[in-house]
Amino acid sequence: SKISVIEYLNDDILKIVLRLPPNSNFDFNSGQYVNIIKGNLTRSYSVANGSDHKNKLEFFIKKYANGLMSDYFFNRAKINDLLRLEGPIGTFFLRDSNFKNIVFLATGTGIAPIRSILEGLEKSHESCVNKNLWLIVGARYQKDLFWEPKFKNLNIRYIPVLSRQDNDW
Repeated sequence: SKISVIEYLNDDILKIVLRLPPNSNFDFNSGQYVNIIKGNLTRSYSVANGSDHKNKLEFFIKKYANGLMSDYFFNRAKINDLLRLEGPIGTFFLRDSNFKNIVFLATGTGIAPIRSILEGLEKSHESCVNKNLWLIVGARYQKDLFWEPKFKNLNIRYIPVLSRQDNDW
């Protein structure tokens, strides 16, 4: 896969979009993750877009002090860089159920698999007509809230929670 987008969402979060080869037949369940491989570095990242990806996979990458892969993404990555992928991996995805209430909890880039699941629900919103969806997202400061749900067909109650905000927020 090749990098097609490098976008700062805030000072220490990037959105990276990888373009898969045209003949790629990469299927995953919304909520799963992949291993991204650059040289001898391998790191796991949750896919942030829905499984109807049209050969593009989105990721939220956090900058970590002394993090080798985050150093690559934040300081050296360029459009069209070639990366290898392993996956999909993991069992975090929404199962069919009769539950009326669904609560999603996340902090930081942990919103990625939930965003993926919500995008999938948006496409098949008929299955959610009688369901109540809550999304509770934790962060330290308001500037750390880099994504919020904006869906036309889902009734989501979005509740951002801050642990260190020092004003009237």
